[in-house]
Amino acid sequence: MHSKHRHPLAGKWRKFLNKTIFGLPLLTWLVLLFSLWLFVVILGTKLSGLWKLVLVVVEMLFVSKYLEVKHHFEAYYSMVLVRSKKGLNIIRSLAHSLGNYLDVLADVYFALAFGLLSLWLMDWQPLSKRIFSLILSWILLFSLALLYPFATSYISAFLPAPSHAVYTANTSLVSSLILFLGGFVSLLSFFTYASAISILHQLYIHFFVSSVAVKEAVTLVLPGITIPLFEGLLALIIVLVVHEGGHALLTVRERVPLLSSGLVLFGSIPIGAFVEPDEKRLFSKSRRSVARVLSSGPGFNFLTTVVFGILFLAFLTYSTPYTSNGCYVVGGALPKGTIITGFANSSCYTTLPANASVNVELANGTTLAMKTNEEGKLNVLVYPIGKTSGLHYYKIGWLEFLYNFLGLTFALNLFVGLVNLIPIPLFDGDHLLRSVVKSDFLYNAVRYSLLLAFLILLLPSLL
Repeated sequence: MHSKHRHPLAGKWRKFLNKTIFGLPLLTWLVLLFSLWLFVVILGTKLSGLWKLVLVVVEMLFVSKYLEVKHHFEAYYSMVLVRSKKGLNIIRSLAHSLGNYLDVLADVYFALAFGLLSLWLMDWQPLSKRIFSLILSWILLFSLALLYPFATSYISAFLPAPSHAVYTANTSLVSSLILFLGGFVSLLSFFTYASAISILHQLYIHFFVSSVAVKEAVTLVLPGITIPLFEGLLALIIVLVVHEGGHALLTVRERVPLLSSGLVLFGSIPIGAFVEPDEKRLFSKSRRSVARVLSSGPGFNFLTTVVFGILFLAFLTYSTPYTSNGCYVVGGALPKGTIITGFANSSCYTTLPANASVNVELANGTTLAMKTNEEGKLNVLVYPIGKTSGLHYYKIGWLEFLYNFLGLTFALNLFVGLVNLIPIPLFDGDHLLRSVVKSDFLYNAVRYSLLLAFLILLLPSLL
């Protein structure tokens, strides 16, 4: 009878792999690092964006399942929650230090969400303080309005322009009135309905009249696929930490218990942070508590938008772009990302002769011969690039990294804050609507009709 002998190195190797670092065995860390390496390799292939997305999702589903089974992490729809109570002390300390300032900020954010209606809805404050909150919300709104064109021009390099841009241009008086009277919640609801109607009209033309392309209204923000990888991950982490941190600070301030906090992982990719309040206690509180806690998430996103917007504009002002002036191609006959410095010796937006051949000068030094149409335009969709625009093009790597990090953090905070105020299920706007609408019928009619409209916005991306 032979006894089994293990090589002494095998035992030492197993012991080494089981050594824990920050609570996880070294073997698990190696699995996570390998999955991140494979993630970067997939993104570096020449596959289409759709295939990259499919491969990344499949890979991260396996990693999430590994963490769930091996280490018993809690997972929702493959999103792994790494819980910890260590961050709660920091949140409580900040909430105690900021004190009444948090109350003022939360009321300002609520006024921004509901506009002039907030004078009636904020019944927990005397009229003078309601007016003060409303005035401060208008100052914040004015700041966001000044920064909005820079955010949209910057993000256009990666994502389609917002589908509601046509409505802001054609119905500026109506949209301004809606924003003034009902705040962002009312305006975003209007844009969601209007954009859905526009998409349905385009789909009707596409299928029954002529095969005209339908403009995408919603695009997923995916680091490494639709936005730069590392800058995108950093920006999204900041956006989500700010959003959840805002909720957490006001949760503590309103004396609602915080059960836990932690990180959210999709496989090995950190996609955000979370705080877990005692929801039963929260929704049993007064309307003031619910309103302040729920509006603080998007509100702090807007405040961060202003901070990073200023940093972004300062960076644009004092950094030297590779191409000072020109146009960034986002669609048409030339590949997206092409930099046009001019047409012959004219600027990009100069009217050109109809049905004529012109020389198109590119930033890489080449010149292309293109033909204009009957209106003297080329088949390219461009955005201005240079000091008066949010779009720049940098040759130096670290400048490009800073540009994208600041720009993405600035723009995504704005758009995440706005989207979260749409009153559809799972969004903050839904709970805010519940806090101010007493009729169950009206509440459900609005939230589910808006959900249907929002889903319609996703249809063009499926075609």
